[in-house]
Amino acid sequence: MIYAALGIVICVLFTFYSIHTEKTIVNPLTVFCCIWSVVLFFSCLCYYTLYEPESSTYNIILIGIVSFIAGYYSIKVFGKTITFNTSAKDKTVTVLNYQLVYFFAVICILTFLWSLINVVRQISGFNLRNIQLLLQSSEYESNSSPFWNALSLLIVQPASFAIAALAAADFWAGRRDKKLFWFTIIMLFIRLLSSANRTTLMSFIIYIIVIGILKNSKKRQISRNTDIDESSVTRRKNRKMIIQTIIVGLCIFVIMTMSRGSRIFRNLYLNFAMPPEMLELWCKQVDDSYLIGYGMASLNGFLYPIMYILKNVLGLSSLPGHFQDIYNLTMLTDTSWQWIGTTIRANAYVSVYWFLYLDGRWIGVAIGMFIYGGVLAGSFKKVVKNMSAKQLSVYCLMFYGILYSLARMPFTLSKYTLAIVFIVFFAYKKKPIKE
Repeated sequence: MIYAALGIVICVLFTFYSIHTEKTIVNPLTVFCCIWSVVLFFSCLCYYTLYEPESSTYNIILIGIVSFIAGYYSIKVFGKTITFNTSAKDKTVTVLNYQLVYFFAVICILTFLWSLINVVRQISGFNLRNIQLLLQSSEYESNSSPFWNALSLLIVQPASFAIAALAAADFWAGRRDKKLFWFTIIMLFIRLLSSANRTTLMSFIIYIIVIGILKNSKKRQISRNTDIDESSVTRRKNRKMIIQTIIVGLCIFVIMTMSRGSRIFRNLYLNFAMPPEMLELWCKQVDDSYLIGYGMASLNGFLYPIMYILKNVLGLSSLPGHFQDIYNLTMLTDTSWQWIGTTIRANAYVSVYWFLYLDGRWIGVAIGMFIYGGVLAGSFKKVVKNMSAKQLSVYCLMFYGILYSLARMPFTLSKYTLAIVFIVFFAYKKKPIKE
């Protein structure tokens, strides 16, 4: 328990310290430390018969937290923000390629609609709970095929993930395109009904809140530090919109959770309390397997799409041996249910630390979290310096990774990494500035 208590103290201290230094509550360090102080505290309570993790498990988490903080401040203090020099000859501005995003949004909508029709014809009593039970049962007849699997992995899942961030950034820093906004709402709503998955819809709401807070914080700082009067009326309007979005988001979350048949407070508590126990159980399986990922587990989201394409192009029967073993073990964390209490079974939620532990044990956790902290600090530094729609949409995905650090390393998800690639290299285009 001493490691858990020490971790809580460190997280609480840096939660408040980073709010003071970063001038906003939606900076990576504040959010990360806030989440993990709650995780450590809740896991120590052992409610609902939850088992108490061993000291060695808390030690792994503590190493990860300290390394993350060190990595964050290494970039904050010593790092340089990478900027691309725009000369007078390059009279262009980066704008969202709306037609391309519309195209992918329509593909996503049609694909999710096809999945919804398939679910509806197999279900009686349409609610999220029944949908979830159907999808988890052996009786569900999916409409998957090699073509649909490739379409989902390489296009639909990454595009839908990226579009949520793109639409949120466009709402605050773009032209507030109504077509894009409603395409996004329809897409996320159909996806919710077809999969009973709340994640992407709730992420879209969170993105709108986060960007709104960032924009308001920036306006407030400009008003304080310069003679430029950033309208307090505009800030009040933005603040009102943020509060309304928070209320709507909470209502949607409650309705969706109740529709899934979950008890809200029990569900919230276990989501935050279970990661240390899940980490412990799966670390033991890693030790028993003697597998070392050397980065393949944490970076699976980058590697798997490449391996998948090569496998199908070359007609291979399986992925390369060691990578296949690492991949299979990471997939087991989602499909294999574990007893984490005398009356509680759960899957997933092994936390960001497990993937790094698989890659290199304790050293992997220390190095990996140091790098991860630096990556997030760099992303935040860029978005503070230049709150363009592109930088904000990338930061939204980085923010998502922090929120779900209690579940997994985000870079292990193909949809996450491909969404970043899509935003950085394809979603935006340069447009000449009219003189």
